[in-house]
Amino acid sequence: MSGAATVPARPGRLKQADIRRAVLVAAVVGPILTLINQHDALMAGAGPDWSKTALTFCVPFCVSLFSSWRASMGAFEESDATTAAEEVAAIASPEPQASPAVGWGTAGRDRPAVRRFPPA
Repeated sequence: MSGAATVPARPGRLKQADIRRAVLVAAVVGPILTLINQHDALMAGAGPDWSKTALTFCVPFCVSLFSSWRASMGAFEESDATTAAEEVAAIASPEPQASPAVGWGTAGRDRPAVRRFPPA
């Protein structure tokens, strides 16, 4: 076991893989957008406007990075909401309820076996 402590994932924290993916998206989409946006200037023989080209590459990078960040926030909010809904249901129900995955004599991953119906 390594001596390095593991840091739990926090919502809204970008990972290195997210940044790498955003760079890849910018490298693929940037030239395509540059050709679309500066087609007239390139066909006329003039050079590209480098400030516009830089911004053209920044747009897909920022969009990809933002969507990765938002997806991580949405996954956190969704898992948090599911946990809260399960807690409310457990408090509100007078009897223990079994999930459809729990059958006779089997236990769910983190709950004991519950018999929902008498045997036929």
